[in-house]
Amino acid sequence: MLEQKRTCHNCTKGTVITINGDILCKINGVVSPDYVCASHRFIPTEKTYKQLNYKCTDCENFVEVIASQRNNIVYGTCQLFSIRKFEGANRSACSKFVRKKKVELYSQGSG
Repeated sequence: MLEQKRTCHNCTKGTVITINGDILCKINGVVSPDYVCASHRFIPTEKTYKQLNYKCTDCENFVEVIASQRNNIVYGTCQLFSIRKFEGANRSACSKFVRKKKVELYSQGSG
């Protein structure tokens, strides 16, 4: 992976001035895009589902058919593409991936 160079252009504290391409920094005012100071913080980049290494078992469209508690193996089918059963933990998620919603159980206390 290529390491990013620290500049005001990729800092969370800077905003591009569209007229001349300079950066308006919250700390130092107007600076050039390649300037960098000690308060630099990289803009976080969003990761895709491929980079997060999701599997079919993490997808909303994966329907569990057989689950083995001993081996942590889950066989199932994909609602979109497959009628054959397969082990969902071995397959990487496809382009139609939709992350499963987490189910949280709440107990109601006496009021």
